[in-house]
Amino acid sequence: MQLSSSSTSYETVPVLEKGRANIDAWERRFNDYCIMKKWRGILLGTEARPAALTPEELNAIPAASRYVAGKDRDREITDFNDRSEAAFAGICKAMQDDSLIYASAELDLLRQAVQHDPAAAYTFIFACLRPSHVDAQMTAEARISSFLMLTGETVPGAYQRLLSYVNCLEAQNRPDDNTLKRHMKRAIKNNPQASRIFLNKVETMMEREPPITFAAFCQGLLRKHEEQQAETEQEAALLTEHKQTSSHIENESEHANFTSNKGGRGGKGKGARGRGRGRSMGKGQFDSRIGALSYGKGGFAADSYHDHGGYSNQPFYRGGFRQNGGRGYDFNGQGKGRQNPNKRSHDGGGKNGGQPKPQFQGYCNKCNNWGHKEADCYAKKPRV
Repeated sequence: MQLSSSSTSYETVPVLEKGRANIDAWERRFNDYCIMKKWRGILLGTEARPAALTPEELNAIPAASRYVAGKDRDREITDFNDRSEAAFAGICKAMQDDSLIYASAELDLLRQAVQHDPAAAYTFIFACLRPSHVDAQMTAEARISSFLMLTGETVPGAYQRLLSYVNCLEAQNRPDDNTLKRHMKRAIKNNPQASRIFLNKVETMMEREPPITFAAFCQGLLRKHEEQQAETEQEAALLTEHKQTSSHIENESEHANFTSNKGGRGGKGKGARGRGRGRSMGKGQFDSRIGALSYGKGGFAADSYHDHGGYSNQPFYRGGFRQNGGRGYDFNGQGKGRQNPNKRSHDGGGKNGGQPKPQFQGYCNKCNNWGHKEADCYAKKPRV
């Protein structure tokens, strides 16, 4: 009676490398792992599946021992089922990097069975990895001799597929390294996109003295592929940054909409001349919003305000002076009266009346926030 000391965990199953590289070393590690997990007899089909005791077998057991014998047999069945399921999952997981086997229709049929058969999966997988019949050998040789890259296939994927064909052959029948390098060069040369990127690298590696091995040749191609991927990602990032900067510049207006007329120069509205007028922004340009903020504080104007025609020692009231339109003062310096953004008011000053200012479509160069220009950023202006 073989009781359970096994585990259903198969997370540490030795996985076959891509391209079936180092397949001999992997096979030894996998066999050792199967022995440790007590899967070997199940995978080879030498361990029979236990069945429940029949009435005849129960009658042959003394009555005092029948209950214990029945429990022992149930534990044997449970243990075998657990090891069988773990063995099936383990042999499938070991092939996860070999798409030719892992995603094959034959293995999918075995997965869909009500009762999994790990011995059948083991036989199928090793028949693909170690084909012994003549047809399989001839098929692998034909695929190697006519090897070309598939549509949309990367160079690393191509040489992994080539290695999978090579590993189907017996060791004494496999092509040498120089032959494999020539097959790989031909495949790259016949692919315009791969040829543009890799052909110079391939020719440089093939001209080295002494000649490098096919494994070193593949490592050089992999490094070139990684360099190309990094350059592509960097170019994409720079292009995205350039588009954002261009969008910001194109959407930013050079006209300072600080007063009621275009450009904020020589404004004739009350917002440009009156108390709504703010600190000077340059020749003929004023930011009336700063003055409006001072109104909202209920404080006194700064010296810069009096320098531009403000009334000395006059307190600011929230919403503006009564004599200047009362609470109708707006932050754009467009005159008196409470403005309705949906219609033009007769009490509003300036050219734009009560029309809302269009929102800026871009990021601020000062605070990196969306929806306003650097000239309109509060983070740039000190509180007065």
